[in-house]
Amino acid sequence: MHRRTLHPSLLAALGVCAALVAAPAAGQTVSGVVWDGVDGGPIAQARVTALAPDGTPLGPEVATDVGGRFQIDLTGLTGDLFVIAQKDGWATSAPHQVGGEAQASAGLLLEMRRVGARLEEVTLEEGGLTDDEAARVVGFVVDSDNGRGIPTAQVEVVGTDRRVTTDANGMFVLEGLAPGETALAISHLSYATSGRLFRARAGQAYELRAALAPEAIALEGIEVTTRSPSWYRRMEGLQFRMSRGLGGTFVLDTQLEARGYPPVAEVLRSLQGVRVRKANRFDYTVNFRNCEMPPVLFIDGIQVNQPELGAAMPELAAIPAMDVQAIEVYRGASTIPPEFAGPDAMCGAIAIWSKRGG
Repeated sequence: MHRRTLHPSLLAALGVCAALVAAPAAGQTVSGVVWDGVDGGPIAQARVTALAPDGTPLGPEVATDVGGRFQIDLTGLTGDLFVIAQKDGWATSAPHQVGGEAQASAGLLLEMRRVGARLEEVTLEEGGLTDDEAARVVGFVVDSDNGRGIPTAQVEVVGTDRRVTTDANGMFVLEGLAPGETALAISHLSYATSGRLFRARAGQAYELRAALAPEAIALEGIEVTTRSPSWYRRMEGLQFRMSRGLGGTFVLDTQLEARGYPPVAEVLRSLQGVRVRKANRFDYTVNFRNCEMPPVLFIDGIQVNQPELGAAMPELAAIPAMDVQAIEVYRGASTIPPEFAGPDAMCGAIAIWSKRGG
């Protein structure tokens, strides 16, 4: 296995950060180093931003010094947040989650890689009918090089004052679009602005997947396919639950793609507090920490198991990760939203949404 070695100056920078940072009385001080994931050296003049779980920037944007070091003082702010690093010509770092209690977070490592401009297609998919005469768009804005969602990207309806911002996973919802020709401009400080022109029909829901490149190049291509009538409603409910941030863990298809589509059971195994074991050659058992009973499992909104002690979940091996739109994990009864609650969910719930179901 190839192991990357940190540059000596990077190791020294981490030592300095750990020694100097102290927690303020109320809030968090987030510090660390931005480094090159290929050669292991520090990256100077990278822009580091702290984000709320919904993608809203928290505090000022800071630039790294010649040693790649940064420090963000979030005095008066507590709770979960994410930190990202951005720089022209580099892929944005993966969002790094920082804990929710007031503390000093010293020595974070934010990895970035150089990227080249690459031609990417945007897929515009037609969903089911909505409840009114306006059109709606649910979208995912991702990095063209690594497929990771891009937080804080701006999606604007050209010629109007309509504008939304992507959340920490690169997801957005745009409602109330007038029927007819619609132009969208998708922009981010670290990426080339991308424009999309399509014709929206009254009462129709669409999916827009946009891959942004780090250089200004022309991106062309729109592919239109049909979705299940319930697709938009599922995605709308998913984003609502994500925005509440009341204890669920969410994995989107953009994250699965960036990881090379590992088996669904292995995705669950990588989550904190989730225990996954092989029951036999093909099946897995799943349970959450401090609870021996398995969680209740939903696929496309339908309960598919009856939790029993030691019972396996063969459904996990039956659904390929490439067919998964999103996974929701709730580790206890107190965190489960009403749509997944019930007597079978005393030890938590897992909801898997497929790209074809509904």
